[in-house]
Amino acid sequence: MAGSRTGMAIAGLILAAVAAIAVNVAAGTALERWRLDLTANNLYTISDGTKTVLRNLDTPVTVHLYFSDTLAAARPGLKTYHERVRSLLERYVALSDGRLTLETHDPEPFSRAEDRAVAFGLQGIPVNRAGDKGYFGLAAVNSTGNTEVIPFFDRERQAFLEYDLTKLIHSLADPEKKTVALVTALDMTGGGGGRSPLRRRHQEAWRILGRMRKFFNVKTVKPSAESLPDGVEMVMLAKPGDMTPGLAYAIDQFALRGGRVLAFVDPRTEVARKPALRTSGPGKQTRRLLEAWGVKLRKGRVAGDLKAAQRVRAQRGSRAATDYVAWLDLGRPNLDPRDVITGQLNKVLMASPGVLEPVKDAGTKVTRLIHTGDKAQAMPVKWLRGRAAPGRLLERFTPQNKQLTLAVRLRGRTGTAFPDGPPGDAKEKAGDAFVKKAQKPVNVVVAADVDMLHDRFWVRTRSLLGQELAVPRADNAAFTINALENLSGSNALIGLRARGGAEREFTLINRIRRAAERRYRAKADKLKQELESVRKRLERLRGGPGDKGALLSQKQREALDAARERMVAIREDLRRVRHALKSDIERVKTAVKAINIGGVPLGLGVIVGVTALIRRRRQA
Repeated sequence: MAGSRTGMAIAGLILAAVAAIAVNVAAGTALERWRLDLTANNLYTISDGTKTVLRNLDTPVTVHLYFSDTLAAARPGLKTYHERVRSLLERYVALSDGRLTLETHDPEPFSRAEDRAVAFGLQGIPVNRAGDKGYFGLAAVNSTGNTEVIPFFDRERQAFLEYDLTKLIHSLADPEKKTVALVTALDMTGGGGGRSPLRRRHQEAWRILGRMRKFFNVKTVKPSAESLPDGVEMVMLAKPGDMTPGLAYAIDQFALRGGRVLAFVDPRTEVARKPALRTSGPGKQTRRLLEAWGVKLRKGRVAGDLKAAQRVRAQRGSRAATDYVAWLDLGRPNLDPRDVITGQLNKVLMASPGVLEPVKDAGTKVTRLIHTGDKAQAMPVKWLRGRAAPGRLLERFTPQNKQLTLAVRLRGRTGTAFPDGPPGDAKEKAGDAFVKKAQKPVNVVVAADVDMLHDRFWVRTRSLLGQELAVPRADNAAFTINALENLSGSNALIGLRARGGAEREFTLINRIRRAAERRYRAKADKLKQELESVRKRLERLRGGPGDKGALLSQKQREALDAARERMVAIREDLRRVRHALKSDIERVKTAVKAINIGGVPLGLGVIVGVTALIRRRRQA
């Protein structure tokens, strides 16, 4: 009888275990799409742009994720990052309705998996003295054999993880790219440079151009051209200089017929190689177009901002830093959170930007995208001529307690910039009827700075494993790509910009530590002052610093002993402050652990108990 009861108990436990496993498996399958992301930066929430890209996949894509177990032992931090990458890719697979496949590989040394990783171009790093390499990269292949690769997942790019992954899949799934006409007088495409390596380095293509070509076909147009190329769907102006009237007319008619325009204008161009181009503002034709669209650049003025000033070296070779009010570090308070172009950005860097002002009765609605803080001034551009000393500029700076507009969006049915019709030879070349009033609402984005496109103002380069790695330090490229995508009518990738890293600081603990450090510094300063006072008093008692051989009197010895005792007492106080600092931090850590370990189960228990009590009362 007892044996049968024992057997039944064991069978019951086995059935309970099997039922628990079955419930977990079923819940994991049935509730795969139901997740709750409580992270501050929504690290595990898939953006709408990614969902659109995955749902619109027209061709199957296979993603090969490589991660070496030996690498996890050598660099534990990468294991956590790998789990995040794999989890995100698994969500991609679930949202793609079978069009995206994920394969994971452990490329052990001298294995076929390692051979394939090397063939894809993944970058291995040494993990032991024997020279074995570990891999943490990705290769994606579509049905036609096109391949996109992330050679190594650098932890410094965690904030851009979703952007990098979705951009990679999008480039494989959507080969049809819209065409952008880039009108510029700057050497953005590089090339040439002569024999000097330094000159060749300065004339390399701007990285922003590479980003644009990931999503668009870019056709460069010289300002001396008389028309736009065929098949253009968007126009981007980047310091177009002195455009011909014919080209300006073509852009005007393009915009009035529903074409989209992104314009970067500037009163002073820091990165221009030609002095005349550096100091000249927008050309006559550019101003003509801007004013027709409903905005103008304040002539001869540069926006400065005391709050947003970048910290730079006061002089070459000097370590001292000062605020350079003409170079702006603009954060989220300076960006419009409601617009899709700037809503997901965290920081934009600008150098000597201009000031934009609306034109009355232009027929367009002006929406401000980027602006300064209220400690700003529209400075004369002549203050920046030559080598403007940051300290001297700061002395002349006078805040006007007014925000200045640096970038805008223009919408509406505006009129032409050429009310008298096509200029000159453009009359004969005009194949389409002259448009005097916008057929469709004009959609234009204008930024009052072209320097923000240059690598110098948004990219930090570092060497990783012998290769140069570009790490964005600002969202300047994201602003440009967002604007082009939005103007093109595609919102698929708008939300795929910086999300923030997975590692976040403990704000409460840091606040406690900083408060204790302030107390500690105050004690340390007091100790130094008292020591200096004792030293001077002893010198006086001994007859001056040169009389070091004199014997100390009983009074002097007593004073010295008292000073030493005081030093010991103050040091004991310092130890107590440090101990209190550690105690406060440990107390907070213990409370957090208690909440994480015991609080959640206790909360669930309370909910279950209350629910059971309510049901019992209802039954009664």
